[in-house]
Amino acid sequence: MAEIKQKIRTGNIQEEARVAEVVSLSVDQLDYMADMIAEMREMSQRAGLSTLAGVLQLAETEAAQQIANLRRR
Repeated sequence: MAEIKQKIRTGNIQEEARVAEVVSLSVDQLDYMADMIAEMREMSQRAGLSTLAGVLQLAETEAAQQIANLRRR
């Protein structure tokens, strides 16, 4: 991420647009992953797999935090 911030500081408009696109893509990917993790967590709960559901809940929370971090940048 430090490399991205450095590129933004250079003032190169095209590079800044490319960096914004990369960050946006990352948010989209993380959002998709969070949705998939949520579905797997729900499946695990229905199957009575509480440990797996708990691990997936942690992963879902982590994905949500990372999405929030990327959107703030």
